[in-house]
Amino acid sequence: MKKGNKILALTSLFVLLGTVSFSSINTTDNAFKKINPNNKLKNNNIINLNPTKEEDIRKYYSSLEDLPTEERQKSNLLKNLKPILRNNFKYYTYEEIWQIYEITDRDWKKSPAKDVTYGQYDEEQNIFINYEYGTSAKNSKNNPYIHCYYRDQNANDDIKAWDDHKQTGINREHIWPQSYGFKASKGAKGPAGTDLHHLVAADGQVNQLVHNNVPYGNVDEVNKTGNRTSTEKNKVGTPKRKSVNDQGNLVFEPQDSDKGDIARACFYMAAMYNNLAEDNKITSFDANLELVDYVNVILDKGVTSTAKETVKLGNLKDLLEWNRLDPVDEYEIYRNDLIFNNYQHNRNPFIDFPDWADIIWGNNITSTKYASPTTDSVSKSSTSSGTYDDVIYDDITESDDTFFTQNKIIIAFVIVGSILFILAILFVRNKRKKKLTKKEKKQIKSVVSTAINIANNKNNSAKKKTSSNKKNSSTRKSGTSKKTNTAKKK
Repeated sequence: MKKGNKILALTSLFVLLGTVSFSSINTTDNAFKKINPNNKLKNNNIINLNPTKEEDIRKYYSSLEDLPTEERQKSNLLKNLKPILRNNFKYYTYEEIWQIYEITDRDWKKSPAKDVTYGQYDEEQNIFINYEYGTSAKNSKNNPYIHCYYRDQNANDDIKAWDDHKQTGINREHIWPQSYGFKASKGAKGPAGTDLHHLVAADGQVNQLVHNNVPYGNVDEVNKTGNRTSTEKNKVGTPKRKSVNDQGNLVFEPQDSDKGDIARACFYMAAMYNNLAEDNKITSFDANLELVDYVNVILDKGVTSTAKETVKLGNLKDLLEWNRLDPVDEYEIYRNDLIFNNYQHNRNPFIDFPDWADIIWGNNITSTKYASPTTDSVSKSSTSSGTYDDVIYDDITESDDTFFTQNKIIIAFVIVGSILFILAILFVRNKRKKKLTKKEKKQIKSVVSTAINIANNKNNSAKKKTSSNKKNSSTRKSGTSKKTNTAKKK
């Protein structure tokens, strides 16, 4: 092949390969990504306040339907939930959690969306635009009221997001105690230590002096309770349920309205952080956790897990009981949606499908009981009762990646076809030991130009489509006055 022909061929191929790389940038898997604390929240200009449609919840878990039924029950279901929960999962720093609580742990009745002052509330689409988070008590900005775990929601004991982060106020409570598998030397570290599905705003005194890191269970004889009328139903004492494997004689029992929430958060942690698939990707803060039927005591300094050794938390039987006695409520459902739509982009399956806990850990599970996201009963938001007033929420949170993925195959075919066309011309010319004609050179340049234009057009159309969806989705059938009442008190 002549030198000029070689140069043209190599140039064409490099341009085409560069086009392939460019068109693939936005299809990269972003799973398990740590968010830049100084960038992501600051630029989180649109916050989606809409509930997730039932069909989208079912679709999120749909890959389970491809598995044999035995892979959808007991520990196999726990194992197979993990990759679903980790797909596109993102986590934040411990300090950012305070800011995120302004949305995920907000009391939407006391601080409705329309009351926002730093940012705008688009009532038609039910979104915040250019929302500004607070950073401290002196720079609290919107400073909404917070739903505080361990406090009676019917008592007059309200607190705002930035009022008090000490023992007398609200803490960031690890429902699965850090010392049980992922204790940091200071603060907390993700993914496990900052996972929003178990890191909640809670009363500081109960968190530090009552619960601390005591395992869960129903209390027989009470040793200690919360120190106010609104928190006195949280208690520590001897366990009602005894086991020969018990390593201690104290358990923590929260107020009744929080029991199911705590159980489902623990179930989530066991699904999100395990090594049942034996992929051995266990680290100090990406733990290997297990729920057990006894009281397992770990000192506050904590222990870490390994690929072969789990860190255990009990009491599972009481947690299963709490899951049944305190059903999923509107606050849990909405918090799950807010985390999914705006922050971590994963869901708590035991809020969506509470019965799956018994399919995994129940004693009477038969081969006929297995998870089926297509047909199993799913926890629904209160759209039927008018809280969201017949909102139509249509793809507002669909990622740009979806559209890029749809176009990737088309782009790939164009690029490969172009490369084959150029190689065919060069092969024939090389065989005949002839130079490329001006017409053939013009054809090659035309093919390269066309391929690049198609790739660019596909990428641009995907971006426009995503932008259009964000602008045009989530309109109402009727009325808007009730839209801001997005969470019931527990």
